[in-house]
Amino acid sequence: MNTTINRTISAETEDGQLLDISPSAWADVEKVAKEEFGAFLNIHFHKELGAYHGGPLVPFPHFLIEATLDLSQMSAFIERIDPIINDVVASHTQLPLLATK
Repeated sequence: MNTTINRTISAETEDGQLLDISPSAWADVEKVAKEEFGAFLNIHFHKELGAYHGGPLVPFPHFLIEATLDLSQMSAFIERIDPIINDVVASHTQLPLLATK
């Protein structure tokens, strides 16, 4: 039996700037979802707070990640996919290292 789960990720930095995460940055997340779990993944970027897609109010700009997959795979899916999502977000929130002389 298939179910849809979602994860909301803040799209704001600590200083109130919007994260700029391109659709291609999510490629590894999408690949694992599809190839390892046969999951349908949909990633939305909502620049403003609001209630979207019939869901509850999210009081900040956000990325909404929706995955539809077999209920029996949900725990394994979350365990596998969360670190990849965290890496994508971290790579877009950390300042690059600068070389000094």
